[in-house]
Amino acid sequence: MQEREKLVENLIFFIPTIFKKLMKSIPPMDIPKQQFGLLHAVCIREGKTMSCYSEKMQLPKSNISVLADRLIKGGYLIRDTDPEDRRVINLRTTQKGKDLFSTQKNRMKHEMAKSLEDLQEEDILRLNTLIIEMRSILDKLE
Repeated sequence: MQEREKLVENLIFFIPTIFKKLMKSIPPMDIPKQQFGLLHAVCIREGKTMSCYSEKMQLPKSNISVLADRLIKGGYLIRDTDPEDRRVINLRTTQKGKDLFSTQKNRMKHEMAKSLEDLQEEDILRLNTLIIEMRSILDKLE
């Protein structure tokens, strides 16, 4: 088996395992996961176009538009027109959106920390090092 094939096999196993081991006890969100994904993207990169979020989330712009409409209706996002080009629509979070994002992020952090309690300190250090290395390598793919 070639190294790339081994990597693919490992990733197929690894990605679901992360969710199973670290995310299983996270309480349900107030909004669907895809909507939360867009809210997260907007919180991190405030005021970008829907095309930007579409590219970042690897979803069609039409899907982003539907998700944005639902988040706007829920009071989590607002649409702003670009002052330099009125055809361009940018997304921004409302305070309600920021609050929901912050609350959910804190829940996730708390539950993940609980999941990691059984690990020894040396395992935590090693896992951190490996994740940093993986991020560095995966950043080359963008």
